[in-house]
Amino acid sequence: MADIVTNCLNGEIRAGDLVIASPNDDYALMVGRVLSINKTGTPEHDAETGNPGDSIHVDFMDAEYSANRIREIEQQLGELYGRPTTPGIMPPIDVDDVIMETDMLYRITGIGQEELEAILDSGGNAAAYVARLEAGLRETPAQAALHEPDIYDDAATAALRVQLIGRLDENLTVYFDTLRSAEFDLDITGMTSEIAAVTGAHYYLSEIHNFHTSELEYLLQFQNPLSVVADAFEMSGTDDRSDIMWAIFDRQDALQGGYPLVPDTSVDETQKRELFQRLDSNLSEYCESLMSADKREIIGMAEEIAAQYAARDYLKSGYEFREGEVEYLLSFKHPLAVVANQWPGTMDGLVPMDSVVQDILTDRASHGDYLKADAPHTPTAVAKATEKTSVMDTIRHAREDAKNNPAPHKDTTGKSHEPEL
Repeated sequence: MADIVTNCLNGEIRAGDLVIASPNDDYALMVGRVLSINKTGTPEHDAETGNPGDSIHVDFMDAEYSANRIREIEQQLGELYGRPTTPGIMPPIDVDDVIMETDMLYRITGIGQEELEAILDSGGNAAAYVARLEAGLRETPAQAALHEPDIYDDAATAALRVQLIGRLDENLTVYFDTLRSAEFDLDITGMTSEIAAVTGAHYYLSEIHNFHTSELEYLLQFQNPLSVVADAFEMSGTDDRSDIMWAIFDRQDALQGGYPLVPDTSVDETQKRELFQRLDSNLSEYCESLMSADKREIIGMAEEIAAQYAARDYLKSGYEFREGEVEYLLSFKHPLAVVANQWPGTMDGLVPMDSVVQDILTDRASHGDYLKADAPHTPTAVAKATEKTSVMDTIRHAREDAKNNPAPHKDTTGKSHEPEL
């Protein structure tokens, strides 16, 4: 029966495969093993439930659930069958041979041991795992590559390729260093196929394969992308590298194969929310400080006021923060002023604002006059805290410093220019 293949939600499936049930099924998020597959039109299939598609027999008792997960499943199945279950004992009905349809299962054969233990421990973990599977199914790197051009000349893609090649070089160096350090403990002569696969994968990826952006992004998720490809080369039994590469990017088995991923360095969303709240607070304080200003003075401050609003809006909705920038801005009582006081004014919209903000945040030597978040307003600060206009005075003083020592920005041609303030 092992040669009978059918489809499931994330690819092909056959007898012996490990599966997890869809969250929308009666056996939601339970893990099992495929016992057999009865194809449509066969006598076995016709004698069963009358499913329009192939029938997949699954043993949901094969998994080693935790005591916590068993309690969750007891309640789930008790509600399904309409009768109570014995605490600590799975209901002995149907779950050891359940007939499932092709749109009820995800194949998880090859899942890492830690991930498997996690989804067998709680329904929450299982739901999160399936959510990641579903997100990956929206469009695989191989499918995305079908819509991408064959030749890339944009800087972003070129940078990704340079990053990947650099990591592949590091992977290869570490691999050979490991072989040399263990040469007396390993029988190198018995590793010829592995060594050939590693070196062949490095050469193919570095010199031959025409990468699409989505493929580069996929491999760069892994700490050792070389091993991902080399293992596939060694196990394939074929010399058609293009077919192997398609399978790597389309099936994405490596994501469930236990290969270490690059740690996530994305910006902390909680810190971003805190920053956005402080930006709003800074703008409110600034507007309040204007209430005591002379009307003629306010008219002359139109550009400054516009910069406060423009900087706040762009930081909240248009800027992609790099690692460490949110934390840096949060170190100031007035992070809005740090950016707004060097806002390019009349050049807004004529230059890449993302680059402008990066330049401002990089030129940290010019931010010394801004009050730090952990420092009190003292007489040595830019303005006294007891004065109603302390916020405005702080901003003005730092703004004057920025005028006297402006940070150069680059326009779309890459040439430096001075910001118009």
